[in-house]
Amino acid sequence: MAISKFPNSDAFSETKVLRGFISVLIGNLVQSGVQDFVISPGSRSQALALVAAEFAKKNMANIHVRIDERVAGFFAAGISKIRQSPTVVITTSGTAVANLHPAILEADYSGVPLIFITADRPESLHAIAANQTMRQSGIFSHAVRFES
Repeated sequence: MAISKFPNSDAFSETKVLRGFISVLIGNLVQSGVQDFVISPGSRSQALALVAAEFAKKNMANIHVRIDERVAGFFAAGISKIRQSPTVVITTSGTAVANLHPAILEADYSGVPLIFITADRPESLHAIAANQTMRQSGIFSHAVRFES
């Protein structure tokens, strides 16, 4: 009987792939001129926040933590307006995302560049009556330039 070094090697492998993807994403944003990340922490967005914090430790980015998503959105809009460059907002899934809507609308109408990275739940956890769960895809489609 063979024993794996990692009890669930598939999960470990998926975690490594996800972390690599996030590192490339955040790294490309920093290389493209993003200086500030506003983080509204949550369990689903933890990996994003930790990678952004690694760039901050290297003095390659600034991290601002705002518990309330609505405050995070408007705070980021203020930074972007002052710097005249995009600020990234990182948040968790569900209704937390809906709280960004006022800031997204204001940024759209005033031409302020913002980037929102939201950590949605896996599709298998949608429509199962879990609290604070909602369909994120398309929620801001009328006010954003790109969505994935």
